[in-house]
Amino acid sequence: MKKIVILGLLLFTLSCEKDNFKSINDLEVHIDLLNENHSSTRVFNFGEDLIFEYTEKNNTSDTIYYYGSQCPTFQFKVYDKNDNLIGDAIPGNWACFDILLQQNIAPKQTKSFEINWFNDTANVSLPKGDYELKFDNTIDIPDINESKKYNLSIEFKIK
Repeated sequence: MKKIVILGLLLFTLSCEKDNFKSINDLEVHIDLLNENHSSTRVFNFGEDLIFEYTEKNNTSDTIYYYGSQCPTFQFKVYDKNDNLIGDAIPGNWACFDILLQQNIAPKQTKSFEINWFNDTANVSLPKGDYELKFDNTIDIPDINESKKYNLSIEFKIK
């Protein structure tokens, strides 16, 4: 009888553990630049709106949750070739960007969010030249007590 109880407790304990979500690296984060046709590109025509895309992909069989102040914060910023800040794709720093993406990411799900350069009325057409989009984001996942800072960038050109 003792063996059955111990075996039952062991099986119960194992069934309560997360199957697959072991690391924050199981959550992929990507950025992309899209043209007005929503095609990925690194070359834009003068006056064309730039679309900044943020994507999260859950590669696990578990739902990944964000809680309260652990929501990701992010910045899309555009710099010229001399590393001078030209402007923000989204003005300021939103404390809970993932509210726009909901509070969780279901198993194997991909979620994206797009914002246009011209959504901020302070942003004007970028002059011809070379630029870099920089993106900073910190994601905290309390369930596994891990945090990851993303410093991503994309070089692009206005012709």
